[in-house]
Order: sequence, then structure tokens, then C-alpha cells
Amino acid sequence: MSAGSNDTLIYSAPEGYHNTMTQVGTDHIWHYVQRGDHGGKTIRPHMYYFVREVFKA
Repeated sequence: MSAGSNDTLIYSAPEGYHNTMTQVGTDHIWHYVQRGDHGGKTIRPHMYYFVREVFKA
């Protein structure tokens, strides 16, 4: 799950999901990118770990 501090499209919704998942003990990966928006700068770190997990042997 990724979020950027400058995301003006969905604002803080991902952080709410992250907090809920943490509270109920659901394993997840959380990326918060300072000065990230709703684009590549915020998505790239998340996609890196996603692709690693998908192709894990």
C-alpha cells in the first residue's frame, strides 16, 4: 500500500487502510513517500516490492 504526502486525488485514504490493517494484525507493506503525488514517484517503490513478491521462487 502506498501513499504520497502531496496526493490531492485520494488524500489520506491509504493511511486509513494502513492503520486499520495494522490494528487488526494484517500483514502488509506500507510506503509513505514525502512529496509524492498520485503518480510514479509514489508508485515506483510499491511496484518494486510487488514485482519481487510476484516472481518469488
